[in-house]
Amino acid sequence: MRAVFLACLIFLASPASALSCLPVSVSRAYLDAAAAEETYVIALGRFSFAPEALAPRPAGEGSWAGTRRVAAGFTGALFSGDGFDFLTELDVTIAATCAGPWCASMAPGLETLVFLQEAADGYLLSLGPCGGSAFPDPTEDQIARIRACHAGGPCAEESARERAAE
Repeated sequence: MRAVFLACLIFLASPASALSCLPVSVSRAYLDAAAAEETYVIALGRFSFAPEALAPRPAGEGSWAGTRRVAAGFTGALFSGDGFDFLTELDVTIAATCAGPWCASMAPGLETLVFLQEAADGYLLSLGPCGGSAFPDPTEDQIARIRACHAGGPCAEESARERAAE
């Protein structure tokens, strides 16, 4: 029995095993932010930072667990309740977490829908290997879901098939 357990641990620790997760949906991110003790703002815009800071890690680079923190600029608009009406420029810290060989990544310059946590020293964007609080190149449907959730309309988490389609 112990040998079987050890064999399973070795397999799970090997790079050949895959991280099995579905990306977070916009509705789930909204519900999580609304339920959190921390304060979040919803924003739509573009980030600027050195591209190599959050580039995907090359295959075979080995396993690493931890968080890369990157200072970034954000230019865009904050959600007012009706739409993205409040133009703003913000300093944001992006916290990108790795779990073994799987790391969060992000490209600068893409229009992105984000849930930013208000922190004592500015704003924080948390990214995980399975997604998180950022939705690059958001669809009109994703923007409409934010409005519907905020207006008290249906905001149930979508099915796995709908999340995978995002």
